[in-house]
Amino acid sequence: MIAVNLMWDGTLDQRRTLAALAADQRVDFGIIIGPATDGRLASQRLGTLAILIDTAVGRREPDNTEVLVSLETARRITDASLVYVLDRRGVVVACTPYDGDKTLTGEDYSFRPYFREALAGQQSVYPALGVTTGVRGLYFSAALRTEENQPPVGVVVVKAGRSEGRLI
Repeated sequence: MIAVNLMWDGTLDQRRTLAALAADQRVDFGIIIGPATDGRLASQRLGTLAILIDTAVGRREPDNTEVLVSLETARRITDASLVYVLDRRGVVVACTPYDGDKTLTGEDYSFRPYFREALAGQQSVYPALGVTTGVRGLYFSAALRTEENQPPVGVVVVKAGRSEGRLI
């Protein structure tokens, strides 16, 4: 188990993200088992957050503050290298920054299997070299849905990369 330090400001979306992750018994108030397991869990749980869905369908601006707080909280909890939201077309509409201030926002990943599988309603785990970052990782993705049994409106992705000396 690893401990996670968070910048906690108590926003509603942060609380919802933590509550969703804590619903799985492997998560206990900031203590998690490992990035590979948590990437799958996090992508699944994040797929139900209204702020991510609203951003994917365009009711919120790309990279709005609330969605970035939720994604960054999930990134820190899971020790992921990136967490991002793609709209139904496969274009990134929100992304945690990497390498300082770089972001994937605006990039089109509709060609990636993890996007196509999640949009088809399947959870996906896809090992690959990042086409933009150039960094290897495991991409965990899940559909964003407005209601159960409805077509996905987007996809959320958790990318696990280097973690505590391990290279994926």
